[in-house]
Amino acid sequence: MADAYPLQWAVGRPRWKGSRQQSQFKMDARAMQHHLFEELERLGATDVVVSSNKKPYSRSEAEYLDDPGVAVYFKRKGSEIAICCDKYAKISDNLHAIGLAVQAFRSLERHGTGEMVDAAFTGFKALPESIITPPPNREPRQWYEVLGVKPDASPQEVKQAYRDHRYLAHPDNGGKPGEFEEVQQAYDFWRKI
Repeated sequence: MADAYPLQWAVGRPRWKGSRQQSQFKMDARAMQHHLFEELERLGATDVVVSSNKKPYSRSEAEYLDDPGVAVYFKRKGSEIAICCDKYAKISDNLHAIGLAVQAFRSLERHGTGEMVDAAFTGFKALPESIITPPPNREPRQWYEVLGVKPDASPQEVKQAYRDHRYLAHPDNGGKPGEFEEVQQAYDFWRKI
């Protein structure tokens, strides 16, 4: 198991839109983490990476961060999988929610519906790229080139350009393969700077 700091949210995954909630979980943070790792091991997951905004080697829970989201990446049956959660106000609660989701997948598998689990996991495929991945046959571009703005564009200009380009690049609107992901990665990169 490895940690990835800061949080690397899976590309294309929606973020929680409502206010962060307090969970009703009755476990401490260490037990929640242990539960997740046990469930992943039982699932046959390998190369597990947990990404959050909790600093590595920090003994402080620092739970109430501006972004308590958690993304868990792993490999299973040759596929790279990402499961993310940011519904709760605490990192440990979001981690536990992912553990409960993995436990539910395992339950499906135990009761003779393993093909459903494999089908469900196809929707969780995707590891984020550390650089903006260009569409096929194109060199990488800077985030502002992808979004069609100046490097010093205002946040409002960047957000509007992102919405416009995201709409046009979407496969349902005739976007080319890789364009939508490139726009999303450019915007995610801008949000981190």
